Amino acid sequence: MNTMTSDQLLNLSKKLEGEVNAILHIVSPAKMRKTGNPYNDRKVMKYSTLTGVIGKKYSDEMKVVTSETGEKYEVNPRTWGKLINPYVVEHKEKHYLQIFVDSVSDPVYKIHEFADGDIEQHIDVPAESLSEWLTISNSQDITVRDIKFENIKRVALAAAWELV
Repeated sequence: MNTMTSDQLLNLSKKLEGEVNAILHIVSPAKMRKTGNPYNDRKVMKYSTLTGVIGKKYSDEMKVVTSETGEKYEVNPRTWGKLINPYVVEHKEKHYLQIFVDSVSDPVYKIHEFADGDIEQHIDVPAESLSEWLTISNSQDITVRDIKFENIKRVALAAAWELV
């Protein structure tokens, strides 16, 4: 398997053209913000997979929705970050891959504990056992996500081809 750094991913994004299908395997800290959380002293990580398309223009997507529904939508500018190319957002010197999400896998949560010096142990935890303590968004309205480069652990990109 090939590996690449965040800088290499940024350079690759500059060479891409048009819309590109993407599969992202992501590892990020689980949002465990509720009061009385017994897991606060542990590092809980969320593993998930996103599929979608990078390189789409949000304004173009809203035009499609407008033509399909007849409702008029106004596209506001981004509230944070700057789109530096059709694929990448820059915010506070960090880079994010902008993806129009088609599907998200059910997340897997793991508690990362350190024992015996530097040996990291992973304990799989069913999501339902953590559900009382997790902050989870189930919104169907969010179709565009910005994924921090450092949270992307594996990426597969494929150009979309139209058959004639």
